[in-house]
Amino acid sequence: MKNRHFRRNVITCLFIVGFSLYADTEGRTWHVSQKRLTGIKQEEQVRTIGEAAALVESGDRVIVHNGIYRETIVIEKSGRLDNPITFQAAVGANVIVTGADRISKWTQILGEDRIFSTLWPHKFITWNEHQTHPADDYHRLIGRCEQVFINGYALRQVLDRDKLARGTFFVDLDDKRLYIWNFDNQDILEQKSTVEASVRDQIMAIKGDHVTIKGIRFRYAANRAQHGAVEFSGHHLTIEDCLFEHTNASGAAFKGEDITVRRCTFQHNGQLGFGAGRAHRLQMTGCTVRNNNIKGYNRGWEAGGNKICLCRGVVLENSTFI
Repeated sequence: MKNRHFRRNVITCLFIVGFSLYADTEGRTWHVSQKRLTGIKQEEQVRTIGEAAALVESGDRVIVHNGIYRETIVIEKSGRLDNPITFQAAVGANVIVTGADRISKWTQILGEDRIFSTLWPHKFITWNEHQTHPADDYHRLIGRCEQVFINGYALRQVLDRDKLARGTFFVDLDDKRLYIWNFDNQDILEQKSTVEASVRDQIMAIKGDHVTIKGIRFRYAANRAQHGAVEFSGHHLTIEDCLFEHTNASGAAFKGEDITVRRCTFQHNGQLGFGAGRAHRLQMTGCTVRNNNIKGYNRGWEAGGNKICLCRGVVLENSTFI
């Protein structure tokens, strides 16, 4: 009787321990949405991806719902090999994480031309006179970080206010003003135009290990040359079905080891599609890298589709580079 009772207690204890371990590995599901979701417990929903990044633990999954997220996200938590942390777009959702803010407060400059201005407190490069990187004459305009988009179309930057023309913008760093002139010379307020300007130099930084990112579009960072708009410095990361586009410099930077990138697109970035440094055993499969260095950085310096430096065991397969 004592032996049977002892065995029963041992089995019960093992069952409880096993169940606890299983429950721990299952993880929680968080939902990110700017609007209140129906059918989701209130304690499981947050408004920003950054909030979710602060709450997650190993094995958790973050579902990001439709919307434009204007934030810089830092993921410092780590998952495990058998229980990664996952951030993914909801099924059918269009999830955009952007380095730009929408600007709606404008003052029209008197005159026949419809030029508008607004307050501009941002400085992205402060260590040289012309706020440009590289700091040479060739890159005096190319190496600036500012970007302005009207209804999704990029304006071209000029360095002097008297050179403003249709489809251009000028940043006066001394007076802290931004001036824009739309392509069609129309009143942007009357037309209810969407004007966005890049105000963040980084969109996301993944510092933790065993993190997966799926189905997110990253765009419009005011990053300087040689710096990725999205930085992957953790180890054993997985990036799937993401889009990196229209950033001022490099769409993404891979710095961790054993990173896997699947079916991602890097396009229309100012300097590079992506860069990789000491990213040993980086594996990219089914990716597309096209139409980068749209700002015209010196190719003899560092520009083009990608730069892979000081990396061992890199594999690029079944991918297209244009």
